[in-house]
Amino acid sequence: MMLRRSILISAVLILLLSVLSRVDASYLYTEEIGKGTSYLISHQNPDGGWGGAPSGASTVYDTCFAIWTICDNISYPATPIQNAKNYLLNQRNASGVWSSVITTAMATMTLSRVFDETNSTTIEWILSAQLDEGTWSGHTSEGCALIATWLMLSGVPSNDTHIAKSVNYIISQQQPDYLWGGVGAAVPGRIITALGLACLNATMNSTVLEPAINAMLKFQRLNGAFYSSSPGTTDIYATMWAISSLMTCGMQVKTNITIMQKVDNATAWVITQQGAGGGFIDPFNGYQEAPGTTCQGVISLAVAGGQPLPYGVIPENLALLWFLPVTLVIIALAHVRRKGEA
Repeated sequence: MMLRRSILISAVLILLLSVLSRVDASYLYTEEIGKGTSYLISHQNPDGGWGGAPSGASTVYDTCFAIWTICDNISYPATPIQNAKNYLLNQRNASGVWSSVITTAMATMTLSRVFDETNSTTIEWILSAQLDEGTWSGHTSEGCALIATWLMLSGVPSNDTHIAKSVNYIISQQQPDYLWGGVGAAVPGRIITALGLACLNATMNSTVLEPAINAMLKFQRLNGAFYSSSPGTTDIYATMWAISSLMTCGMQVKTNITIMQKVDNATAWVITQQGAGGGFIDPFNGYQEAPGTTCQGVISLAVAGGQPLPYGVIPENLALLWFLPVTLVIIALAHVRRKGEA
């Protein structure tokens, strides 16, 4: 009788923990995510890439974002993604890299993560271009955070000396208000830096990310949106990056439910920015639906729903949630074995 009860309790706990730990974006914002990804597929340029604005020229940046968005959220037709891959490969120069360090890092990570094609030559080229202080020429903390994150996602170990140098550089650039880039800098960049730092799995404590989260929240308006450089300028990009940053940073420092309430408010506002065609409205392109805003809109909804960042990593404390059910199974099996031997 005791044996049955122990197994039953273990089974219930396993089921409960499994349900609680598996928060899949497919259960949340399914309709909005589906419409957004369908919009992207229907607005792919003939060359296989995407631009930020409607009918805009393709760029490596926007194409990578579109690939992540489509591949992470729906069952997609193979042809558009293959065409996008061909576009990326065709943008390399004679040396086999892209136009800059940051686009090379972005494209290399995309090819590695989505197509399982790691290019050690381009990775070595990026690493060799790193400056002694840990960043790359022309890039402040924002660019450094993105390049280092994409390198790690391309296969560079998180404990590699190049990654460590970048983390140290980024932390050294944190401003007195606990964000990056200075008080007059645009909010999206200041938030992106915190996101990149969290994705790098640096040692985060109350002196780094927790005050950064509180600083981010000061840029949120009553309607849930975040503003760019002044309280009167609502910025859809700032809002989208803030959602990803708050979710990632929040999981790193284990903040309370207040963070989720703020994310929910921001997400509710983002949904109001989706147009009838499925794309998200871009205020900088005449308030029309655009591929650039659509990518980030869909990603922010997926992240808010619990899906890991396509350009980030799963925080270690989430892995713990899967460890607990497994532990319970082992305990239950051991209990059965002891009873059998008795």
